[in-house]
Amino acid sequence: MLDYSVALCTYNGSRYIAEQLYSIINQTIKPSEIVISDDSSTDNTIAIVESILYNSGINYKIIYNQGRHGVVSNFYNAIINATSAIIFTSDQDDVWCEKKAELMLKEYKLHPEALLVFSNGELVDSNLKPLKCSLWESVGITNKRLQEKNWFDYMLKNCIITGSAMCFRQELIMRISEIPNEWLHDSWIAWLAVAQDGLFPCNYKLYKYRQHTNNVVGMSPKYSFFRRFNIWHKNMMSIKKTREIRRRRYEVLFLNMGDFFSTTEKYKLEKCVHFWDVLCGLPTGRITQFYIITRLLIQGDYHKYYTGFRGYLRDIIVALIG
Repeated sequence: MLDYSVALCTYNGSRYIAEQLYSIINQTIKPSEIVISDDSSTDNTIAIVESILYNSGINYKIIYNQGRHGVVSNFYNAIINATSAIIFTSDQDDVWCEKKAELMLKEYKLHPEALLVFSNGELVDSNLKPLKCSLWESVGITNKRLQEKNWFDYMLKNCIITGSAMCFRQELIMRISEIPNEWLHDSWIAWLAVAQDGLFPCNYKLYKYRQHTNNVVGMSPKYSFFRRFNIWHKNMMSIKKTREIRRRRYEVLFLNMGDFFSTTEKYKLEKCVHFWDVLCGLPTGRITQFYIITRLLIQGDYHKYYTGFRGYLRDIIVALIG
């Protein structure tokens, strides 16, 4: 069985870090090492980490950032200091099922060409109470998608791979010198795997993905109507900023990773950038905006590069009230 490292980032995580560490230490196949990158915590996170790992029998190292580096830089720091053939990335507030590592490592034996393996997970609240929604349900990974394995097209719509659910070969991250500021670490690494046909799912719920108010990136379980409305209203207010962020992301992806893709994939990526270019450059007239947005829907662009009719409807409302 392949050896593996766990790259775990911390920042003021004293409330949940012990549960996460114990769930990693008690894996049926234990890690060769645990690498902690701490982003200048001001609570007792590191004291808890050291007290648990000191007697764990597992090699570990703790990297202390000078000042706040942010989540992407913090994770990259942990990842490049990991030394095993396979690297698991881990948040500080989740809980792993005891066979998570065993079942995900098994995928590399079944699929030697795999570069990155990602699992399903169970969404839970801050007290680990199930939210009756899986991670894959929340991001739209269906049985149909698993059978089709068309990860490139799916990732153009939405980056569906989260770092807490994945592990990857060390060689994958060694091919890059940094992660662009426009992307989160997990999405960028997932794209590296997609570009080389190395993305493979592990169809088990292998960890409890805790949802709470301090999540850097949270998922969307079955919220109440009022919660959904508040999220929808917030998104409406930031739609122009979201468009520019997405345009820049895919532009950076094309510039940095375009040579990895096939001719067809490069064409699709160019069309995706153009879609966001058009939305970022909409004129001020409501009627003209309505015409352009509707044309993009008819062309199928909303279904190829965004959330389909739901995204179209949101943009139409923004055009009408803007």
